[in-house]
Amino acid sequence: MARQRERIVLALVALGGFLLLLSTLAVIYPLGTATPHADLPSEERFWVEDVGGETDGDVDSHHVTGEIVVDGESALAFEDRTDADGARYQRIEDDGATIERYRPGSNATVYKRHTIDSTENIDERRDRIVDDDERDLLTEEADGDRAVLIVAKEASDPSTAFANPAAVVVRSLHLVAYEPMDDEANDDERQSGDERQSGDGSAGDTLEPRSGWYEGAETYRVTDAAGSVTVDPETNEVQTASVTWEVTNPAGSYAQYLGVRMTTSAPMTQEISFEARSERSSVDQPEWVPD
Repeated sequence: MARQRERIVLALVALGGFLLLLSTLAVIYPLGTATPHADLPSEERFWVEDVGGETDGDVDSHHVTGEIVVDGESALAFEDRTDADGARYQRIEDDGATIERYRPGSNATVYKRHTIDSTENIDERRDRIVDDDERDLLTEEADGDRAVLIVAKEASDPSTAFANPAAVVVRSLHLVAYEPMDDEANDDERQSGDERQSGDGSAGDTLEPRSGWYEGAETYRVTDAAGSVTVDPETNEVQTASVTWEVTNPAGSYAQYLGVRMTTSAPMTQEISFEARSERSSVDQPEWVPD
């Protein structure tokens, strides 16, 4: 009887030691990492159509906007508007510079205005434009501490005349994993009128970002993930997005995570917004475009 009691006590001690070991490892290392959206098969990832590829006779009206904000400062913001006649206006604000593009119709001349800090190497930028046989430097002027260059280019290929900042914003959503919003949240969204429609008129799928530990070049941790992304249920094309999260990188263990948070400016806060609408609209010629 005493020997049996001794075995039970030893078994309980061993079990307690094992549980203590597990809890210790859980403090040192995360119990598991999630797969970021970027690692999904290409057909399952979020994407957005490049509206710059239209040709004459195959143009819809689009209005697309998006922004990436890092630690409270805008890193990239854009607006892109196209009408049914092929006129298009695009504005991109990136790293303190503003680039605007305008074309009056499909396959028409593209006008581009650079507004940049005058401390940049304006001479080098000007020389590249002048040496390009396909571009004409129309005007160059100073506006306070900013320099403004207006350029015209014959648009032989409409798919390359405009940048695609929408793809950059949508790819930034790939950092984390997503899961469908619960039924109650979706019901609230429907009642508020925020539910979006896909191209065939059906309701879009709404997903929310997940906090967690993720594997990348280095393990990183995402905390306080919130917001939602609405996509076409058939194609995964993004219709709207409004998400925010905090990223601590690297974070291969709890100890490293805490150390990085205490010794650096981490976490980095990211806010991403995006909206794509197909709507009847017109694109007016900007005042800076010559008649």
